[in-house]
Amino acid sequence: MKRIWPLAALGILAYAAFALATLPANVLVSRLAPAISAAGVEGTVWRGSAQLLQVGSVALGSIRWNLHVLPLFLARVKADVELKRSDGFAQTIVTLAAGGIRFDQLTASLPFSALPPAAAPGGWAGTLNLKLAYLTLEQGWPVQAEGTLETLDHALARGAKIYAEIVGGGVTSDSYHITAPDPEGRGAARAVLAALEQAGATPDDV
Repeated sequence: MKRIWPLAALGILAYAAFALATLPANVLVSRLAPAISAAGVEGTVWRGSAQLLQVGSVALGSIRWNLHVLPLFLARVKADVELKRSDGFAQTIVTLAAGGIRFDQLTASLPFSALPPAAAPGGWAGTLNLKLAYLTLEQGWPVQAEGTLETLDHALARGAKIYAEIVGGGVTSDSYHITAPDPEGRGAARAVLAALEQAGATPDDV
């Protein structure tokens, strides 16, 4: 009987580790602040995605994250985050701690309409480009930052070379398989057609 207990304990630990490693992403989303909602959630708490992330009345776009494990032992949450939308993008390393939120290696190109009302007063229009080494927020307000931010109009005015502009985008979910897409690519084709339609273009323009 004494030999069974170590094996039983090992089995329980293995099961707990497996359950923790495969914890669905919906568990994380369900514990977000009431003002934050997500749709089309897939993956696990550690590595997952959502087709749409919305904060208040602002639809931010699709999001992917990769949660770091070691910072959790220091009472911090740290994750690689990538946000995509038809008219912009953002990618950064987010760290949440008791003192606030820190964004490292923040690169983004977003329309003012994608920003919270407090960050983009009424009447502002255009695109905001950011490249920050870090940005620290406390109680929702920036207290430290290092890097550059620039509007598209300002970049054009100084003669900057614009290599590309995102004018359309499309996202689909074919539900063909939990991890594999439709082998005939029908979901991807619909996404491409949706992007072309939003951009006011045709396949012949590509």
